[in-house]
Amino acid sequence: GLGVLAGDYLKEASDSNVDLCALGFLYRYGYFTQTLSMEGQQVANYETQNFSYLPLERIMDADGHPLTISVPYLDYHVYVNIWKAQVGRIPLYLMDTDNAMNNECDRFITHRLYGGDWENRLKQEILLGIGGMLTLKTLGIKRDVYHCNEGHAALINVQRLCDYVADGLTFNQAIELVRVSSLYTVH
Repeated sequence: GLGVLAGDYLKEASDSNVDLCALGFLYRYGYFTQTLSMEGQQVANYETQNFSYLPLERIMDADGHPLTISVPYLDYHVYVNIWKAQVGRIPLYLMDTDNAMNNECDRFITHRLYGGDWENRLKQEILLGIGGMLTLKTLGIKRDVYHCNEGHAALINVQRLCDYVADGLTFNQAIELVRVSSLYTVH
């Protein structure tokens, strides 16, 4: 699905020498493996991913400690671990909420690609959009154009708008800057 398409997008960007970075989630359980029960019913089996077996690097802060980003939700914060995978020349930053600083519900945000309820889906979209922009800012990454693959990351533009206004632009100037520097793909 979209994950394969996103991977192809990064591979092509790397092959074409495009200056790009990407954001996503590091799913603890990913997508399920299907088996059939004795009654012929589909059974979803989720297997825990051992990140130490994957070609990932945990991002560290200036003091050499694992970097954690604090993402504001309504009346509290969710804490996100940041990992990096290289897709050719392209860095792919992956966010992971499965850590002891979060409550059990918020640890679940990045457990599964599909699953949960609408509340978890909204939490994922807040994390991808707002948390994604906060991750880029924390890492010192600035881009001229921001591309959202589907609507899942659309809140990145809300965070960009807030940041531009906080930096001194008027609301209308910030809206225009976000408008001319945003790409959005629908499949």
